[in-house]
Amino acid sequence: MKNSGAGLIDLGATIPTDLSQQLRAAAEHAAQRAADPFNTLDNNPFIGRAWVAVSIELRRVAASLDQRLEELFTRAA
Repeated sequence: MKNSGAGLIDLGATIPTDLSQQLRAAAEHAAQRAADPFNTLDNNPFIGRAWVAVSIELRRVAASLDQRLEELFTRAA
């Protein structure tokens, strides 16, 4: 069975200032999974909701990281 979520965020090739962009891309992928009708085939509404929660959390972390990096660079300047 293929794990299509594996390698979604490749931190090995990411610099800190690009991390929030990577998180937003992962959040978009999670949002697409939440909207995928295949996730409702087993009549389990929790699957879509779980992907929505993942998407929201990844976006929140990305926004927080942006804010922290901005504060860091503002102090350094």
